[in-house]
Amino acid sequence: MFPRPSLPRFSLPGGAEAWLGQRGLLAIGVLALLLAAGYLLKLSFDRGWVSPLVRCVSGAAAGAGLGLLGWRLLPRYRTYGAALVGCGAGICYLTVWAASSLYEFVPPGTGIAGLALVSLSLAAIAWAVDVEALAATATAGLLMAPVLLGQDQENGNLLILYLGVAALTLGMVCSLRRWRFTTFLLAAGTIWLGFGAEPVAHPLATLGLAALVGTGGLAIGLREHWWETRLASFSGGWTLVTAAAHRLDTGARWPVLVAALALALPVWLLELRVPRDASGSNRTSSDGWVAGERLYFLITPLLLVFALDWIAPAWFAAHAGAAAAFVALPYVAAGWITRRAAFTGVGAVMLVFAASDRWNGARAAGALLLATLTWLGAAWVRQWQAALWAAAGTFVAAAYHVAHAEGRHGAQPAFTGPWAISVWGLVGVGAAGAYLAARLRRETWAGRPADSLAPGFAIAATTALFLGVTVELDQLFSQQLGSAEAARLASELSISAWWILFAAAVVVLGFRRSMPRLRVAGLGVAGAAVVKVLFSDLASLDAFYRIGSVFILGIVSLALAWLYHRQARTNTESA
Repeated sequence: MFPRPSLPRFSLPGGAEAWLGQRGLLAIGVLALLLAAGYLLKLSFDRGWVSPLVRCVSGAAAGAGLGLLGWRLLPRYRTYGAALVGCGAGICYLTVWAASSLYEFVPPGTGIAGLALVSLSLAAIAWAVDVEALAATATAGLLMAPVLLGQDQENGNLLILYLGVAALTLGMVCSLRRWRFTTFLLAAGTIWLGFGAEPVAHPLATLGLAALVGTGGLAIGLREHWWETRLASFSGGWTLVTAAAHRLDTGARWPVLVAALALALPVWLLELRVPRDASGSNRTSSDGWVAGERLYFLITPLLLVFALDWIAPAWFAAHAGAAAAFVALPYVAAGWITRRAAFTGVGAVMLVFAASDRWNGARAAGALLLATLTWLGAAWVRQWQAALWAAAGTFVAAAYHVAHAEGRHGAQPAFTGPWAISVWGLVGVGAAGAYLAARLRRETWAGRPADSLAPGFAIAATTALFLGVTVELDQLFSQQLGSAEAARLASELSISAWWILFAAAVVVLGFRRSMPRLRVAGLGVAGAAVVKVLFSDLASLDAFYRIGSVFILGIVSLALAWLYHRQARTNTESA
């Protein structure tokens, strides 16, 4: 006889067969038992087999027995025993719900307390055996209790208190056990139910819930880098604060600021834990910021301004920029004390917002230039690189206000008007920034990103001087000469002469400082002057002004050429 061919054995890939057998069938069994318990309660209610009290007591006993069996099996069969414990708790949960909702011999308040007791008992078991699935089940039960049994709309404060206690107790367990899904479920569910209770609850109770859940969830989410938990806690907490603020009477809104500060605290504490180098710049590390977390730090000061506005809206409306200034000062102080670049940067930006909101044009530029000098002084005193960057950003904001100032071509006196003074302020502060940045670069920060700030300040100051004198020369002759044509001719000649002399000064400075790039910049300005003389002055000026323009161009060009020839001869002799 021929041997019988063996058929290939069928098996599921990997561990799928074991997973289906152990967990899939287990889940089906637990769900079937819960459905059977529910159908049994309903059937006994429809046919009147036993009294409601006996039905509920029997259901509770069955659930407790099943949970006890699961507890006994936990040491040997962890997943199986935990599933039986959860199933028993679910049967007890259904029994309490039936006693309150179906049979109505238990008041809704007592029923909610019973459901909460079942959920908290399950949470305690989850803590003891360290099984997150049980904790998630307990959390879902706590959150569903007021939904299943209904809530008296007049008891919104009690619901807020219930949610606060649930969030506090389960939140501590989730934080210590580091249960990610359960933490998110707790934060999102609590805030969602808080929105339902907010219209009828006292605003202070809503603020308390927002501060508790928002702060706790945000702290855990930031610490563990759980994006979903921190997003739900941050957005939900601030939205609850906003909703409660609208319902508070004017003059009694200081609790809004307290809740806002509580929501800002986890973000501040996380930034203080970020490692930094000696210059105060934050360093990226596994324990530090990620991109999403930095977004919360940047948004928080803007929300704090909102909270301040709500405290005294009339006063802050009459004092534009005050709210941003009040928020900026603590950030600046924190940056000064801890040498943290993030606090320093936010403080600088908020000060710019405050000055821009309070003033415009030359006044805003003056305030920002004063702030720039203050930052430069702080950088020098503390050897603080972040302060130098703050000075650079504030200086740019001041330059923006100068460039967009209204009335700079009006009746202001040339060279001494408010706009001209703000330009000379740019020149002076820019020169001071260039000098200080160069000194600090040589002594402390060689090879660091701050190396670019010294030439940046210098270029800005030089550009402000060049353009400012050009504009003021035109302003001067427009005011001094009655004839528009005479003013135009004198202005064109003086501007051409200024460009040529400015170019010569830059080239000479480039030779003295041995800076080829500076000399190239001077030659560029000289080229612009040549183009202006050849294509504008010779075509539009009359004889006298045309001669003067070309004569100045020729003299200065010869002088610059002599400098280049002398430098070339010196280089040849030294070689």
